[in-house]
Amino acid sequence: MGLLLGSQFNLSKNLVLDWWIVGPHLGVGSGGLEGSKATPFTNFEKESLQATLDSFELPLVESNTVVEGQKATIDFSGPWGGVRAGLSLGYRF
Repeated sequence: MGLLLGSQFNLSKNLVLDWWIVGPHLGVGSGGLEGSKATPFTNFEKESLQATLDSFELPLVESNTVVEGQKATIDFSGPWGGVRAGLSLGYRF
């Protein structure tokens, strides 16, 4: 969801300039990452990797990490947002 404000200028008969002044946008997303290795993790590797993954802190994002066997997974979800602005040059046929 978002809103975009801007203006359009005719530079010549066939050339147009679009100016996006401000465009806030926001939403909710989710995803995951998975990594694996050829051999199973040792207990030390499992504990160390789990501690490292648990130490990551992303603001406003919920995450769940699991290290088992030969793989590690991170599932996350949360809101996102930003502001857009820019210029676009168009040619009218």
